[in-house]
Amino acid sequence: MNLNFHFFFSNSDLTMKIWDFREMKEISTLEGFDEPTMSACWNHSGSLLLHATKDGFARIFDPRKGS
Repeated sequence: MNLNFHFFFSNSDLTMKIWDFREMKEISTLEGFDEPTMSACWNHSGSLLLHATKDGFARIFDPRKGS
């Protein structure tokens, strides 16, 4: 999966959605958050997503695996 055109969005339903703008479609939904997203960013290679929530927790996701 080439993540060059993939962007993430945090939603009010406590999920994060990853979109492929080249294909104009959602490719993944990350769920299970207890608090709203405060910050998120890709790592240097674009293979992992760091997600920080209002409760002070940071989680690392591999969007290719959906976890």
